[in-house]
Amino acid sequence: MPAAVIQKTALPPSRRQVLIDQAPELVSEVSDRPPATLTLIVTCRSMQNAIETKEAILETHMRELKMREKNGIPERNGWLAGLRIECETADLSSPGGSDGVLALCERLKKSYPHITSLFLNAAIATASSISFPGFLKQIFTEGFVETVTDPHFVPETPGVMTPDGRLGLVFSVNVLSVYIMARELEPLLRRSPKELPVPPRIILSSSYTAARSLLRPDPLDDYQLLTYSYENGEFPYKASKYMADLLAVQLDKEFSENQGEDTQELRMLIAEPGAMVSKIYTTAFTNWAIIKFTFTFFYALAFRLASLLGSPKHVLTAGNGALAMIFAALVDSQYIEPASKVPATKFESRLNRWKHHRIEYSEVDCWESTLDLGASLMKACETIRQEYRRRESLE
Repeated sequence: MPAAVIQKTALPPSRRQVLIDQAPELVSEVSDRPPATLTLIVTCRSMQNAIETKEAILETHMRELKMREKNGIPERNGWLAGLRIECETADLSSPGGSDGVLALCERLKKSYPHITSLFLNAAIATASSISFPGFLKQIFTEGFVETVTDPHFVPETPGVMTPDGRLGLVFSVNVLSVYIMARELEPLLRRSPKELPVPPRIILSSSYTAARSLLRPDPLDDYQLLTYSYENGEFPYKASKYMADLLAVQLDKEFSENQGEDTQELRMLIAEPGAMVSKIYTTAFTNWAIIKFTFTFFYALAFRLASLLGSPKHVLTAGNGALAMIFAALVDSQYIEPASKVPATKFESRLNRWKHHRIEYSEVDCWESTLDLGASLMKACETIRQEYRRRESLE
């Protein structure tokens, strides 16, 4: 399924009539969405990872172009010659430093005239083991599908700090870096050319586990998640993903309210990729290659079985999961609720047992009742951002 094709399931009920009324025009328009030239900035923790990612993108791109040619689909001029992939590095656990989040943003400001789409996909978990008693308990009480969909048997090490010892690691990577990059790169995004078919957008990668119930009744007492523990049924990673969603709600509202007459409309949308085999847990358990391979094999096997048993959340591959992010970046604004009505609209990647993909519309859990909490979290993040800007002599 082309990522930009409009689907009824991806639209809020109030916008579905627009699709019915204008579907013929849209089908012809979306095929021309990608520009003839594209600069893709791949940012990873190490340059080696960035280069490997660049090579994988180019390999996939060439394979798909050859497939289009084989199927008689014309290649748009510039899809190969006009593609430029740049590599950057950043340590998202550190706001400051020569390779920290602020330094990355400063390099981007100096190197590029504008950014059209900012994808915030990085995350970290401090998982270190698997609780087999917890696994057996969940699988017998909740069943196989739920166990591999929302596992409660992966303890996370509490109290892990960033290398400089100033911040909680999971909070810094999964929450604070999202806020800093969105705030710092807002001017570049608003300078995106108005002649492009879609306005600039920030796309946050979320999680289907993100929910208000993951936070404590008074989350601000430990918003850096340092005392969250497995013994208390708490999971810092899942909680951090919900906190990032709340920041997206606040930023989307603010961007809309502060739009000037001469600046581009800027939205911050959320994409939920579903469950796929990734390195976020497999790299945490061991450095032994054979153990990683074995774990990844059974990890993938369990996800495929869950998909066959009817779980739509198991999209299996990163490519399928990314379709929600691409859709959020390319979908026409007329199909998205305005930020004044539903801030930080959420799009979800889903797959049926026959591997047919779809995008579904959703909203951040309890976003209306957590606006004050989100505002407080944003204030806390802004205080940290300003502190590090002073440390880095950026003020």
